[in-house]
Amino acid sequence: MDLRGLNQQHAYQKVCSFWDKHCQGEDEQPWQEWDYVFAMTALYRMKRYEDCLQLYREFHHAYPSSSMLDDRMGWAVYHVHLKEHDFKTDDNARYLKQVDFVLHHGKQGPYSPVALIIGQVVRAILSGWIGQKIDYQRANDYLDYLDPKKLPQEERTYQQDGGKVRRLASEQEKWYAYKSKSLLKLKQYDACISCCDQALAVIRHFHSNNDVWIPLRKIESLIELKRTADAKASLEHLLRGPARHWKIDMLGHRIAVMENDKDAALKHIGAAALMDPNHGMRVQFYEETASFLNEAGYERMAMLQYHLIDLIREENGWKIRPHHFSGTIPEDIAAMDKQATLRELRDFWRTQRDKDKVFLEGQIKKILPSGRSGFIDAVNGKSYFFSFANVRTGRKYLTEGSSVRFTLAKRMDRKKNRLSDNAVEITVEQNQR
Repeated sequence: MDLRGLNQQHAYQKVCSFWDKHCQGEDEQPWQEWDYVFAMTALYRMKRYEDCLQLYREFHHAYPSSSMLDDRMGWAVYHVHLKEHDFKTDDNARYLKQVDFVLHHGKQGPYSPVALIIGQVVRAILSGWIGQKIDYQRANDYLDYLDPKKLPQEERTYQQDGGKVRRLASEQEKWYAYKSKSLLKLKQYDACISCCDQALAVIRHFHSNNDVWIPLRKIESLIELKRTADAKASLEHLLRGPARHWKIDMLGHRIAVMENDKDAALKHIGAAALMDPNHGMRVQFYEETASFLNEAGYERMAMLQYHLIDLIREENGWKIRPHHFSGTIPEDIAAMDKQATLRELRDFWRTQRDKDKVFLEGQIKKILPSGRSGFIDAVNGKSYFFSFANVRTGRKYLTEGSSVRFTLAKRMDRKKNRLSDNAVEITVEQNQR
């Protein structure tokens, strides 16, 4: 029974026939450790994954201290029980038992499915597909099975219909994203900060807005630890980059409140509220800032934000909850629809956001071949680099020669390795649209 030679000849079907005879009791010759290994290889090559698991049970009983087939067993479990699992209809408790079985017998390695399986189960947990609520502790425990330094750093790519190549996060980047989120939710703030620092040090190209989420988790952890100066420094570093999201200003507002800086807090409220039109995502933020506005003497604006919260909840069929203030919303505000409410609030938010800012005027001098950036010639005679990500309104009308209004912000010039003035908060003039 030369199973090694047959495997070398890729005669997998013949090797499988020896296993079939063995299972039927027709094989009188005792099987040695390497016989099982060669048979497992052949069965796996022939995609007989259920038979792989049967072989593993017999092998593990005969050689309980051997780990030679653990990786193959893990891949067989993956194909039989995990790969096509439907979290909506299948038995999730059984799924987790299969995951735990693989992790009990296997470990991370170049030929092991452990990293793939942990990535799958953690994604399912954090997406809310398992259980009635997200179990961050379980996700964190699974992530601890892996050493992120041993995970692939290369971004993954695949070609979409039409030939366009899409780039996805590496396994290492996903681990840091999942880990930092779990640690923050578990209130393990020091560990979260350390995790975020490691991610920012080793990941070169971020995907799925992780260049925003990971720094934000660090800043939020610093705020929770009352490390206000460190949180502010990290926020300012994030603001100097190209990334934009309303949660950056949400945390900026919290830092300003901690520092009793009323003007800065108001600016961050305005910037966060005007970042995009998806107000449903900011209900909690509006609740938090409405309380601040009420205490700061902007009672009408606070009432408008409370009214906006009620309108958003009603629009989405969410439960209307009591607000954090005593009293009732004035009748004239209560009678306003969402559009009218937002119109008055936007004027206030815009005034606060743009307070003390100096705006310049100019024309688009050049749009670079990438179509994502260019240069503006300002009326002061200087030229400023800009990114399309910083065009606030009228982006679809922006072409070379367009008249624009903008302000300046320090951004890192990677070619010159220094901070330079960049055009931001760009608005295409009305007569250009």
